[in-house]
Amino acid sequence: MGFDDGLYSGKLLKKNELPDLGAKGPRVYEVMRLMDSRILYGEEHLRRLENSLKFYDADFSLDYSKLYAELLALIRLSGEAYCNLRLEATLVAGKLHYTAYLVPGQYPDEAMRKEGVALKTYEYRRKDPLIKAVDPQYKQRVADFISANGIYEALLTHEGVITEGSRSNIFFVRGGQVYSPRDKDILSGITRRNLVAFLDEKKIPLIREDIPIGSLNRFEGAFLSGTSIHVLPVRAIDAVVYNPNLPLVRTIESGFLKQVEDSIKKSPVF
Repeated sequence: MGFDDGLYSGKLLKKNELPDLGAKGPRVYEVMRLMDSRILYGEEHLRRLENSLKFYDADFSLDYSKLYAELLALIRLSGEAYCNLRLEATLVAGKLHYTAYLVPGQYPDEAMRKEGVALKTYEYRRKDPLIKAVDPQYKQRVADFISANGIYEALLTHEGVITEGSRSNIFFVRGGQVYSPRDKDILSGITRRNLVAFLDEKKIPLIREDIPIGSLNRFEGAFLSGTSIHVLPVRAIDAVVYNPNLPLVRTIESGFLKQVEDSIKKSPVF
């Protein structure tokens, strides 16, 4: 029960019995949020997993229904209702191998939501921004950077231009409009996709453009989006301070949370 259970290529095992997929080949992964024993945006995560695997085998096709059913069986066995689910996969001679297990979520507390969080820029570019690949060395370097600077998140940059958070996407606000880095430079986060659709539905203008580090002080506010945070206000990036209570930021935060709650009710349950 709990976080001791795991899944390996269709077989329910104990987490400590799961094989190391890294020994088999390059791995891709998804982290999904579990709410009320349901997977938020589950099918979208599986589609992105398939797209990542197609980078290694263009002819690969994922059996969504089978894998989704297996993930729900794991959730049922664990008895957990609110946490995250990590799914890793690799291809060996065209055959899919995958592991999945539940992990406690690291969610923002009330103070973080009220006061906003601090970020610091970090020069790094993913090898391929469109592929969600496992990179343990990068993960450790970023974790060390975050810990050493006492910040919530590292904001990645490439040649002086903002791209994305190490585990989130970034948006800026000015004059009633929302700004985002260009799609080609970032990992297309599942939460980000749904947030962009929300902005379009609410007719909130979204401008995609290069955002140099030197232009950070021209914005009034900023916020992050991600699996574990939904929408989270930012209070500072490096030495630039923002207003976390900017009305548009709070409107987006509360409105998108309502959409998340509506979406999870439509998700399959075991």
